[in-house]
Amino acid sequence: MECSIFKIYTVMRISDNLEKSISSFYGELLGIKRIVEATKTEGQVLFLLDEIFKGTNSHDRHMGAKLLIRQLYDNGAIGLVSTHDLELGELERESHGAVKNYHFQEHYKDNQIYFDYKLRPSISTTRNALYLMRMAGVEVEDREDWSGEKHGSRGQAVTPIG
Repeated sequence: MECSIFKIYTVMRISDNLEKSISSFYGELLGIKRIVEATKTEGQVLFLLDEIFKGTNSHDRHMGAKLLIRQLYDNGAIGLVSTHDLELGELERESHGAVKNYHFQEHYKDNQIYFDYKLRPSISTTRNALYLMRMAGVEVEDREDWSGEKHGSRGQAVTPIG
């Protein structure tokens, strides 16, 4: 197996820099700017983006991520984007397969969560935030949210029958 030589760029684990008055979101934008510029000047670029645009509202995060991923694709870059934004999963269909979705699967045993770290095709069909909240000691009960929708113990919406 052969692989071309890539310049690798990442935007991961960005935090606020109070000394320089840079928020984590702005720090992420500066890192993304470096990647976009590299795709125009550096040849083959491999990018790794973790939880893209997590420091902004969901609408701007979603639109910004879609536009950025399209721009990186158009510039010939190859990369991985981790996200919990389920709507970004639509990019696979919208791009006619140029963008692919993969996920890790988790399982639960003895009040612990385990990941197998094997990439599987498609977006994840499981939700684990409520389970993890309970594991961390955050007391959340199964109940209706303000819209009247009931949520189950693994975070999936539950449709009442009858």
